Amino acid sequence: MPITSLRSRAQIRASIGMGTGALDQSGGSATLQITGASSVGAWTVGALTFGSSNEHRGKWALATGGSSNASSNVGFIRRVATFTSSNTRLTFVTDWPATPDTTQTFELWDEFASPVLIHDYINRAISEATKKGAVAYRELFHTGGEIKTFGLSAGSSAIGVQEIEYRSRWTGLQLTSLDTLMSSAASVLAETDTNNKREGAASARINIAAAFSSATVAATSSFGVVDIRKYSHLEFWAMSNVTTTSSSLRARLGEGDTNRETINFPALKASSWTYVRLALANPELDSAITRFMLMSGASDAGSMTVWQDDVTVVSDGSEDWTRLNRRFWGLDQANRAIVFEGDASVPYALVRATVRRAPNLLTTDSAICEVDPDYVINSVTAKLLRSRADLSGSGRDAALQEADRAEQRAQGFFLRMGSPQGVRWLETR
Repeated sequence: MPITSLRSRAQIRASIGMGTGALDQSGGSATLQITGASSVGAWTVGALTFGSSNEHRGKWALATGGSSNASSNVGFIRRVATFTSSNTRLTFVTDWPATPDTTQTFELWDEFASPVLIHDYINRAISEATKKGAVAYRELFHTGGEIKTFGLSAGSSAIGVQEIEYRSRWTGLQLTSLDTLMSSAASVLAETDTNNKREGAASARINIAAAFSSATVAATSSFGVVDIRKYSHLEFWAMSNVTTTSSSLRARLGEGDTNRETINFPALKASSWTYVRLALANPELDSAITRFMLMSGASDAGSMTVWQDDVTVVSDGSEDWTRLNRRFWGLDQANRAIVFEGDASVPYALVRATVRRAPNLLTTDSAICEVDPDYVINSVTAKLLRSRADLSGSGRDAALQEADRAEQRAQGFFLRMGSPQGVRWLETR
């Protein structure tokens, strides 16, 4: 079941606090604000006008907002040492990082409900719903020939693969096959390679010497005027004899001597063909493209050999995708990768995998919960109420009864989430 409302960690925490009565609301909201002279060790809070001295002793203060020096306290938690009712002043066991002003806002939590504990319970609830809350995303790669294994870019957060499709039709245009020799700059030797190629008769092999400068055109393929304004991406095959970073190489499209597009390569593994797909930055200006260029990147990668093949432009969204039968692919559990079976009838094509990743744990107040927040709120509420060691007798019995009701609500929301269908799950680490 899709999430009907998005909530941040701060919103979820406030709902838990108000639902359990653990969050002070003296100021009429979930947050309090400093109202008078304060220091790193003591805050004056006018809203705390009730109760005797030490009314709030042992509680937890969580700084949530503020400007100037007050912002340095945001996210920190301090325990209350004393409360003086005559001047509504809180003192703390440990000093805050900075002396706040009256912009400082904070939450005040009961002793049994430390915000650290609340945050841990929130992430436990999310983890318990890992598969039900698994978030779908898409990965693109290219297959064909000897390439049969594809690692998942999400790494350990990828927990399953739901579907694989290949691009069967699309709107595209080949700019250059790179079957013919590219022109090259000084300290660069351009050749054609008929043995190591991905398409057509040959690939372009560009040997770059250590003396070659960074951010400089190494080799150029020229062709007739081409209008590519209706296209969105540049695609080609690339390989390097050394591992590169995203700052090692660039692709450039030119209109005569005018440069129209300059785009960084992705990182390349040594001696492995990679299908590169780069979004055009300003396609609306690309009405008369005449050159494709390989450039060195912003950082000097030193001596290297680069192969390129089959430079095309494509229009994103024009594709037809054909679902690949599940018997043609599986998962490599150890390497967290998609593996195409030996008899897989996968053409030379761009492949799209629908992958499921674990929902993100919440580490900041602004982070949005990716599983049903109502499930999380009720699950944490149940855990928190059961942890109330400060209660005894009828109070504890009432808390346990309310915990049971919250747990029942949590289970209801958990069941309503359903589970994604057809996923091949990766083993968790």
